[in-house]
Amino acid sequence: MNNQLQNVIKHPLLAGVAQTDITPPLGTFINGDFVAHYARYVHDTLFAKALVLKSDITIAIIVVDICVMPKEFADEVKSMITDQTGIPFQNILISSTHTHAAGSVESVYLAPADIPYAKKLPGLILQSVQKAIQKLRPAKTAFGKVDVPQHVRCRRYFMQKDYLAVNPVSGGVDEIKTNPFGMGQFIDRCAAQTDPQVSYVAVKGIDDEWISVMGNYSLHYVGDWENGTISADYFGEFSRKIGQKLKGGDDFIAMMSNGTSGDINIWDFQDAAIYPSENFKKSELIGNDIAEKVF
Repeated sequence: MNNQLQNVIKHPLLAGVAQTDITPPLGTFINGDFVAHYARYVHDTLFAKALVLKSDITIAIIVVDICVMPKEFADEVKSMITDQTGIPFQNILISSTHTHAAGSVESVYLAPADIPYAKKLPGLILQSVQKAIQKLRPAKTAFGKVDVPQHVRCRRYFMQKDYLAVNPVSGGVDEIKTNPFGMGQFIDRCAAQTDPQVSYVAVKGIDDEWISVMGNYSLHYVGDWENGTISADYFGEFSRKIGQKLKGGDDFIAMMSNGTSGDINIWDFQDAAIYPSENFKKSELIGNDIAEKVF
């Protein structure tokens, strides 16, 4: 018997996935839009989702439906998880989806943090990991990738010499303009290439029942709603659609993390993009499209 097979028998893979509702109450601060506004309408539920994998080591991968979490906040959550579950701090990966329609735990983008929500969220994230541990069962994994280039557009441009790229936060002039709304005629060239790849990890029980699929895509966010809306954006839509396509059971939970999106958004500043204009229809289309490609 070879060493690899011996190791598999000695340390079988266990997997568990769970989610916790983190939808903020109406009136909670929302950040991400360079203006302070409040939650007035919940379009879909926000979650903290945790995938725990255990073999010779245990890891936790956590994706949270929130715009941003500062490092200090994330480290506090990871320390809490380590204290309560024993999963080593360095084995915990936690990220924000970067939906711009979630509660605020950090003063950013000209909007304040919502202190009550920021105090409540760490415990809810911890709960998702604890519930995932309780659901650990023998599992198997696979992974892959597929390109979905049509939804990732450059958002950072070198502009023509007669255009001043004023920074909306600092008031200074930048070399590169981000999101030149209404200024397409002044664009010279893109400042970066976009990443079209969707990578994914799929997890099944050894009984072939689906446990989870985790995707990663570099589209920044969609944001096809009115200010004051709570929504998981296309990240949540992908999760719902891939579950439907795979006929996942009641315990199946999918998640989508945000990839290398600093240079990317959904708007085309020089050519009109062909997307539905009604609220939420664009994020539904994109989430479904990614799910279909992964499926």
